[in-house]
Amino acid sequence: MTAQPTPPELDAHRHRKDWRDIAERWPDQAWSSEAVLALLDALTRAEARADIRGRAVVIYRDRARKAEAWAEYQNEEVDLLEVSLDRAEARIKAVEDVLDKADADKAASGWKGSSVVRTAVVRRALEGERA
Repeated sequence: MTAQPTPPELDAHRHRKDWRDIAERWPDQAWSSEAVLALLDALTRAEARADIRGRAVVIYRDRARKAEAWAEYQNEEVDLLEVSLDRAEARIKAVEDVLDKADADKAASGWKGSSVVRTAVVRRALEGERA
């Protein structure tokens, strides 16, 4: 069984492979080991920056999707609240109409006492039925 290479040995193997790639691509150049290592370091840093940018884009898109979903949820909640408010306003208007009708009937009949509005009439108005 062969031993697993340690990280420094693995790095040395990668650098030898990269060195060969560079030497094959530019055979007429005389490359010093320092120049190759500097080039490899620059390439590695560029790849790392590109990788970081790529991850940043993914994170940004994910956050944008979440913000958009939250905004959509909030809009739906506002729509539901507006519908509830409209229903409540309609019920209040119906009760006001019942009370106004009772006051009008009292005035038309000449009754001097308080207006009598049956509970059932108000309850129907609250439930959205017209009296």
